[in-house]
Amino acid sequence: MTVAGFVIGNSCSSLPRRRGRSLNCEVRGGRRGGGVNDEVVVRKLQGWAQNVVVDLNLCPFAQPVVRDDKVRYFVSHGKDPVEVMNDVIREADYLCETECEEVATTVVGIPGCMGRFDEFHQFATALEEMFEGDPRFQDSVLPAWFHPLAQWDGTDDDDPVNYDKRAPYPVINLLRAEEVDAVVNSGATQGILEHNSAVLMEKGIHRLRELYDGLDAIGR
Repeated sequence: MTVAGFVIGNSCSSLPRRRGRSLNCEVRGGRRGGGVNDEVVVRKLQGWAQNVVVDLNLCPFAQPVVRDDKVRYFVSHGKDPVEVMNDVIREADYLCETECEEVATTVVGIPGCMGRFDEFHQFATALEEMFEGDPRFQDSVLPAWFHPLAQWDGTDDDDPVNYDKRAPYPVINLLRAEEVDAVVNSGATQGILEHNSAVLMEKGIHRLRELYDGLDAIGR
């Protein structure tokens, strides 16, 4: 389902006002429930980070943190947006309290809630506004989002460019503002939207679907 405009949220190709997006592999879980296995979720997210984001070079920020094992993965089992929001806030606090050399970024996977893209988009928009207005986070943490059904306005569901914002689960990626600023100021994000669109179009929808089908095998 498309959401008009689709400009809220941040990836390397849609940076927030000042800046941008990504990914210590401490496997952490929220409340368990619904038969979801945290380890399976994390393996699929790790596969997505490496096989899609890094290997296709969709984000210059991702490669060094994935390579150096500085990504923290947290599985939220919140049953509604409020519970998920609380998990994300706790993880943002943790990121602020932890040295960057230990954890550069946190990926929060949300396997059991907000499967509809429109619902998730509203949540992500509210989350971004909350972070911008919270003194704890406004100059330190940036939330980026991804969703299995993310779709740019004006595209078909099977348009390859939509995979720029897709992930195997709804995801909130918490980024350190200083690190993102450094990447943006280096010029590494210039032309990233055009680059990503060209890469994804060249890869094609069938190959992209194969990549995502392969993530299911990684998770088994």
